Amino acid sequence: MRTFNIPFEVQEEDKIFGGYLSIRQVLYLFIAALGIRLFWVPVPFVLRIAGFVAVAGIMLAFAFLKVNGVQFDLYTLTWAKFHLRNKRYFFGEEKS
Repeated sequence: MRTFNIPFEVQEEDKIFGGYLSIRQVLYLFIAALGIRLFWVPVPFVLRIAGFVAVAGIMLAFAFLKVNGVQFDLYTLTWAKFHLRNKRYFFGEEKS
């Protein structure tokens, strides 16, 4: 029986929903919809719009934005881990 090598693409996510959206993107859009739904409570209109813009903007950035070829959610997580991690500084020959 003949076998054929099939190239496995790991750089891009599989676009499952309509050929345009991946599971990660749909999950972020769903979270955005839930977050926006929270702003239907009786609060002043200005606060409602500000919350809507904040939640929608952050979730849309997480779903679609890329920074230097890396998805924004992974970039943000890596940035936070780097800045919150304890660092050791060595000066001169004092390595222990």
